[in-house]
Amino acid sequence: MRVINIEDPDRISVLLPKPGVIPKYSSKAKEENSELLRNIRMPQKEIICSRAGDAIEAWMKLEKASLEKPQSENTYYLCSGTKPHSLALGLRALCLGFPTVLYNVPEKHRVIDVEPSGAFWLYSIKDLSALT
Repeated sequence: MRVINIEDPDRISVLLPKPGVIPKYSSKAKEENSELLRNIRMPQKEIICSRAGDAIEAWMKLEKASLEKPQSENTYYLCSGTKPHSLALGLRALCLGFPTVLYNVPEKHRVIDVEPSGAFWLYSIKDLSALT
């Protein structure tokens, strides 16, 4: 909300982690974004949901939704969700060639105790564009 209040964008779309890595994460993400979702009143088509840990699914859903309007809007992606979702936003921006990817620098560092879930993802990204 800090970035949105400062920049006052004309339009906002959201990529939410649904389902989360564990069930409570989806409700936590919705709760933590409740002010944004309530105050902005964005149409349902502007809210994209993808599994929290699946960068490729998120990238595909961003591609399918194709929410960018380069002819009439400057496009910025603000990474504030899961690391795989941030990767999906970066890949989408790289392929389109025009969005700017931003990272929200927190006002302060918060230490959060987490327990390892045993699940992890490893992505190997290779640029194959030079091969075509």
